[in-house]
Amino acid sequence: MKKNMKSILSVLCALMIVGTCSFFPAHSKAEAAGLIQSEFADFPESKDALIASIKTHTSDVATYRFEAECTDLSGKSGPGWSGETSGSSMAVGILDGARSEGCVSYLYDADITVNFLVVCDRDVDDAVLTLRLGAEHMDLPVNSQAFTIRVDKVAQVDLHSVNDDGAIGSWDLAFLGYYPAEYYISTYECPADSVILSKEATGPSNFADYLITSHLSLKEGVNSISILVAGMPLDADMEGKTTMRCKAPCIDNMTITTSAQLGFFNQQNNGYGTDGLKIVE
Repeated sequence: MKKNMKSILSVLCALMIVGTCSFFPAHSKAEAAGLIQSEFADFPESKDALIASIKTHTSDVATYRFEAECTDLSGKSGPGWSGETSGSSMAVGILDGARSEGCVSYLYDADITVNFLVVCDRDVDDAVLTLRLGAEHMDLPVNSQAFTIRVDKVAQVDLHSVNDDGAIGSWDLAFLGYYPAEYYISTYECPADSVILSKEATGPSNFADYLITSHLSLKEGVNSISILVAGMPLDADMEGKTTMRCKAPCIDNMTITTSAQLGFFNQQNNGYGTDGLKIVE
C-alpha cells in the first residue's frame, strides 16, 4: 500500500511540474523545450520543428515581432498600381518607412490573405495584438471595411506541403474555407478614426503601429492569424487609372505581447532572410 501511495504521489508531482509550464515563463530554450515536449501531443510529426521555432523569454510577459515579409507567399498573387505580381515578389523593400527591410504589398484585391503561423506553448486569452501598417497610393481607414483578422487552430495534417495534401504553399482563403474558424476580429481597439495616410501625402515613413486587440486568444500548438483584405472600393478618382481593384494596407509586421512562449512556423526567405521573429521587449 505504501509503495502504491508513493507511486501515486510521484505521478501527481510530475503532473504538477508539467502543469506549471502553462503558467510561468521558462528560463532557457533548453528548459522550455523540455517542458513543452508533452504539450504538442497533437503534432507528433512536427514537434521538433515547432519547438525549434520558439524563442523563449524569462519575463512575466514579452513582445514578439513577426515580420510579414517572412510569411509564406507561395500560391498568392495580387495587383499593384500597374500590373500584377505573385509569390515572393509581393515582399517589397521600396517602402523605407518599414521598420524592417521589407513589407508585403500587392494586396489590392478582395480575399487576398497574409497568414502568420504562430506556435504557442499554452492556451492564452489575453495576448495583445498590434499591426504595423502603411499605405501606398491612397489613405486607408483602420477598420473591418478595409481588412479583417481571422484566427484558426491549425491541425497537424495541414503542416505538410500542399503537394502532400497539407496547407503549406497554399494557405489562402480558399484553403481556409473548410476550417470552422475559431473567431474573427472585426472591431479594433485603436481609435475609431484611425487612418493610414498614403506615402504620397506623407512620404515613405508612413508606417505606424495600430492596436487590434488586447484579448487575443491563442491555442496550444499552431495558430493561423490571417489578415484578410475585405475589398473596400477605390476612391472614385482612382477608377480606371490603375490595376488595383480595392484598397488594402501594406503590412510590415505583427507584434504579440504575452506570457506564453511563441514561435514562427514555416518562415520563408522572400528576399529578406528568415530571421522573421524577434523578442523586442
